[in-house]
Amino acid sequence: MNDAPFLAGHSTIAVFGSAFGIVLDTSKYGIEQNDSIKYPLTFSTIQQWIEDKYHFKVSKSSISMVKAKCNVSTIDFKAGKEPDIDIIKSENEKLVLAAFRAFEIV
Repeated sequence: MNDAPFLAGHSTIAVFGSAFGIVLDTSKYGIEQNDSIKYPLTFSTIQQWIEDKYHFKVSKSSISMVKAKCNVSTIDFKAGKEPDIDIIKSENEKLVLAAFRAFEIV
């Protein structure tokens, strides 16, 4: 009996001792994984991503300014928050913020 027909054929149950987990195959749901992102994130990784995507070079100081405006202490997954409206003004800062969003830092 299958109580969750939407999981049929797309999931398995992994059991180890008294713990278990459900492993879902998300490949059929159109969820994209960005394998080009290299972790851990560094200033150089962000600079390279912006250059590859927008053909524009940003400085480490631009990254540092956006990092401060987003209250990011480390460049890591969900490390900061979206900045206040109109605090990001320059084009460089907008590109860095786009990178932060792409890397899911904010």
